[in-house]
Amino acid sequence: MINLNQNKEKLLVLSLILALFAAWIGQMYTYLFVADDFAFAESFKNGIWDMIISAYQVTGIRRSIGFLSNVPLLGLPVDVINYFCLALHFTATLLFYQVVKLLAKSNKISFICSILFGVFPFGYGAVTWASGTYIITHFIFFLAALLILLYHAFRPIAKDWVISLVTGVLIFISCLIGEHLIFATAFIGLLALVSMNKNIQISDVKKTWVFTPFIVIIVYLLLVIVTQQGGINITDIRGNEKSVSSINLTTVISVWFYLIKNLQMFQIWTNAEAIRITINNMGWVKILIGLLILLLSVALVKIFLNLDASPKNRVSKTFNTKNRNSTYISEMWDIITIFIMMLSISGVHALAGGYSASSRHQYVPIALFLMFIGVICSKTFMIKYFQFKTFKSQLFLFLLIFIGVTTTWLVTGINKFELTRHHNLINFLAENKIEKTINLQFEPPLYFAWKSMNGTLSHSFDEEWVINLGLQYKGKEPIKLSSDRDSVKVHIIYKPNFDIYVFDKKMQ
Repeated sequence: MINLNQNKEKLLVLSLILALFAAWIGQMYTYLFVADDFAFAESFKNGIWDMIISAYQVTGIRRSIGFLSNVPLLGLPVDVINYFCLALHFTATLLFYQVVKLLAKSNKISFICSILFGVFPFGYGAVTWASGTYIITHFIFFLAALLILLYHAFRPIAKDWVISLVTGVLIFISCLIGEHLIFATAFIGLLALVSMNKNIQISDVKKTWVFTPFIVIIVYLLLVIVTQQGGINITDIRGNEKSVSSINLTTVISVWFYLIKNLQMFQIWTNAEAIRITINNMGWVKILIGLLILLLSVALVKIFLNLDASPKNRVSKTFNTKNRNSTYISEMWDIITIFIMMLSISGVHALAGGYSASSRHQYVPIALFLMFIGVICSKTFMIKYFQFKTFKSQLFLFLLIFIGVTTTWLVTGINKFELTRHHNLINFLAENKIEKTINLQFEPPLYFAWKSMNGTLSHSFDEEWVINLGLQYKGKEPIKLSSDRDSVKVHIIYKPNFDIYVFDKKMQ
């Protein structure tokens, strides 16, 4: 039975919300288009339905109707796009908190997992790149369906057929938006069932809300095969087909192996230049506001922990955990189910032929990984480390929030800095007609403040196609990039005062 102290619970949720605002305050600025943003913005102006129809003729319902989730976002005023992207991420994080709380039966474990998922910048590419936000929207519908099923499993909230209908619609919409969770979604009814931690009967498995996700996914996959140009072969938006023989089975493991690349986010702390650039980009006003919000977030956590440790709440936990160790073996089914869902996620990439470890593609895997670890911690001796009764354990928690917030400041700060250099380059090329091939030279080089940044991006800022999409949007002719001596050398010079960018056009 769920036994929540609602007022105390609100403190923890409010602390999480404040931590999110503190972490992403550096991303609250006028949005700068990059790469596919330009093409999507153009498509929205010219008629999004024409774009969807054109894509549908090639990919069917896969990667066509889903454009509705992020192309209109690029039609919004640039002053609000970043805020809309953040609203999506905040929504996903709060839903993630509720889901993990129900699965792990601990609001403290859920809080830690949510801080790692939402406050740390591990999946920042999905948050900072408007064209990549479809991953978040896709995840939101997945979480909403799972959350409804979890609540219904613990205590019925409506008739089974109503729950099946509502979650079935949410799942289908999620599939239309993105592919990352398609196979994993088939198991959410089963996960909700086994998370009840009771002896499961055959009659339970026959409940409509348990097998509805399987049915919806099968229907969706059949529609994909029927509607896409390549039939059973995977077809991309350009009409290129990948046969079943192109499946890359190593990706089933590599998706999870490459989670270690998230540690590259902390390399940014080793460069003093990155810290100076971030301070300049954010400004002291934002930094001070961010610190105040951060302190308030920590203070609310402290109040929550004090209330939780009070005599009348000394035995109080979010859920009943009596005889947890004695039932450990019988409570493994939810862990096994989440593990199968994780393999299902990497299976999607295996079918696509490989895995790009860019930060936006890390968004969903890191969430499922944290969900998996959170449930394991709740069922083992590790649960005692999440009580935070000692000063040292509480200090660790506060430092974790602080490190998450400030690391996100640095990551978003450097991202904005390199994005600004990229925009100034496009503006310069648009204003200066250059007939010959261009030899770009960034001084200092790209990513000098964060050496591993390029590995976290979905695209490089100096790629020809990325630059040309920006020029095309401005009605200019595309350029060609080369390192030949006969090409025009364009210097992108970064001045020490952090706000002057000079372009020097020279013929060699």
